[in-house]
Amino acid sequence: MVRVEYVKEKEIQFMQRPCKVTRTDEDVPQPRQTTEPKGSGSERRGQLGTGWSRGDEPPIDWCLKQKVRFMSPKSFSWCCTLKSLEEAQGLNDFITKLKEPKVDITECGQSSGKEFQRSIMYWIHPSLPWVKLFPRMTGDNNRVSRAALMTTDDDVLAALRTDWAESFTSAFYLVRARYCPYIYLCAHQFTAMFLTTGTQQETLRGVVTPTTRGFREALANEGIEFTLPLLEKQRVDSEGNSVENGVEKKESGTGDEDLDNEDDTAASVWLESIGLNKANFPSLDPNKVKIQRECFRAIDNRPQSLVHVEGSNVQALFNFLLNWRSCVASSGPQTGLPPTILSPVGFRGATLKSLKVKQSSVKQQDEAGVVTSYGVLEVSGPILPQNLQAISQLFKSTQDGEYTATFHNHEATVPFNAAFHSSTQGNDNASPPHQSITTELNTDTQGTPQTGTVKELEFSQSKFFWKCY
Repeated sequence: MVRVEYVKEKEIQFMQRPCKVTRTDEDVPQPRQTTEPKGSGSERRGQLGTGWSRGDEPPIDWCLKQKVRFMSPKSFSWCCTLKSLEEAQGLNDFITKLKEPKVDITECGQSSGKEFQRSIMYWIHPSLPWVKLFPRMTGDNNRVSRAALMTTDDDVLAALRTDWAESFTSAFYLVRARYCPYIYLCAHQFTAMFLTTGTQQETLRGVVTPTTRGFREALANEGIEFTLPLLEKQRVDSEGNSVENGVEKKESGTGDEDLDNEDDTAASVWLESIGLNKANFPSLDPNKVKIQRECFRAIDNRPQSLVHVEGSNVQALFNFLLNWRSCVASSGPQTGLPPTILSPVGFRGATLKSLKVKQSSVKQQDEAGVVTSYGVLEVSGPILPQNLQAISQLFKSTQDGEYTATFHNHEATVPFNAAFHSSTQGNDNASPPHQSITTELNTDTQGTPQTGTVKELEFSQSKFFWKCY
C-alpha cells in the first residue's frame, strides 16, 4: 500500500508539471525579446557574448565553406522536393544571370524553389566524379587515393595539364575583364584567389596562402612585388609603438643591417685568410643569415605567410602559377591532378554543379521541459561567398524570419578576410573588395565586410547577427 501511494504521489507531481509550464509559457519567448531591444543590438551582443555583430544584411565572408548547417523552427523539407519546373527555372536564371523583379516569395509558390536551386550552383574545373577535388589541402586522402591509379599515363597527365591551363586562362581573363568577380584556385599546397574590387576604380588583386620561403623567393626572382599584410599587422600589433617610434626604429634598424653586412664580410675574409672556402660554410651565407634574422622561417605554412599582390603584378602572378610545375603534385595520391578552379561564372572547360543538400529534423527540450521541433538543412561542398549570400537572403522569407547557421570553414582560406582588410587600411583610394560581389548576386544588398571569418550566423527580429573568429 505504501508503494502505491508513492507512485500516486509521483504521478501527481508529474501532472503538476504541465500546469507549471502552462503558467510560464507566455514568458518563454521573452528572453529572445529582451536580447533584441528595439533599435539596439548592443544588449543582444552583451547577452550572447563578446564578438557578436549585427546588420541589416548578411556579412561578406571570403573564406570558403565546406559545410553549413541551418536550423529553423520551420521545416526545410521544401528544399529537397523541388519540382522539375522550379529546377529548370533556377538553372536557367543562374546560367543567364537573369535579374528578376522583387517578388514576395511567400506569395509565389514556385519562386522559393527556383531561387534555392539558383543559389546552390557553382562552376568547377576539372570535373572527375571519382576524385574529391575539394578541399585539396586535407589529411584525408581516402577518396583521392584512386586518382594515382587512373592518372599514371604521361599522355593523360599532359592532357589534363593542357586542359587546365586553358580553363585557368579563361577564368582569369573573365576576372580581369570584370565579367567575373572572383575565382579560387585550390592546389594541394596552397589556395589562391583572384578578384576585382570596387565599382569606380578597377583594381585587380591576388592572394596566395599558405606560402613557403621558397615560393616567396621564386616570386621575388620573377620580379613580382608582393606584401605580407598579416605579418606586418602582427608586427605592428606586437610593437604597439607610435608613428614616431616606428620611424626611429626603422632608422636604427637600417644601421643594424649595415653592421650585420660588415660582420658577414669580415667573417668571409677571415675564412679566406686561413685557407678555407666560405662555400663550405653555408650557415655564413649573408642571405641565409638575413632570412633567419627576419624570422621568415617561422611563418612558413602559417596564416602570416599570406602573399598579397595588387595591380600589374597580378598578371605576373597569374603567369607564374600557370607555368609553375609545383602547382601539380608529383607524388602522392594527388599525382598529376591540376589545381581545382572554383567560380560563380562559367568559363571555358568549366562544369556546372550544385551543392549537396540534406534535410532532417531534431527535437530540443528547454529548461522548462518544453519540446520544440526544428528543421535542419545541411549544405555541403565548396560553398562560395555568392552561395552563402543568396541562401541567407532567401531564408529570410521562407523560414518565417528566424533561423541560425553554423559553418565548417576551410581553414586554408580563413586569412582572406583579414588580408583584404589589412591591405585597404590607410589607403583612401583602395576600393573594398566586398563591392564586387553585388553585381554577381544581382541583388541590391551590399553586405557587411568582415575582418574575421564568420562561424555562426543568426537571423531574428529582421536583423542578422554573426560571430567571427
